[in-house]
Amino acid sequence: MALGKLVFEGKGKVTSQRVLDIVKGGAKIEASFIRTGKINRIDVTNTGTFWSIPIEGGVFYGDAKGLFTTVEGDVVTYTAQGLGRFTENGILRFTGSDFLYTAPEGKFGTLNNMVGVFEVEVNNQTGDITGKTFEWM
Repeated sequence: MALGKLVFEGKGKVTSQRVLDIVKGGAKIEASFIRTGKINRIDVTNTGTFWSIPIEGGVFYGDAKGLFTTVEGDVVTYTAQGLGRFTENGILRFTGSDFLYTAPEGKFGTLNNMVGVFEVEVNNQTGDITGKTFEWM
């Protein structure tokens, strides 16, 4: 297995948060976000929602769903799962896998049914969110 090309890189803001449930050790938190970035050098907007829950030892499990869109109306959807930990700077850093879906004949057809690996960082103080997804080969 190896990492392939960089599929997406972007940054943005968490736009809302809410508590979904109270659990042992904390709360199940949902957050929505908007990021801008590029897929294959094409500008995209990434709109998504994720939830995270503490599992143990300072580790969080997260699950996300979202989509990338272009101004021309092209769409790539995804689901993602990962594990997160706080860095020394208080940033919540998630790593995990993405599952991408799109029209096979469209502009982003090579991404259809692709598995990617991602790294996302969320600053809970400022709401900043950054991330990268690489093709998993």
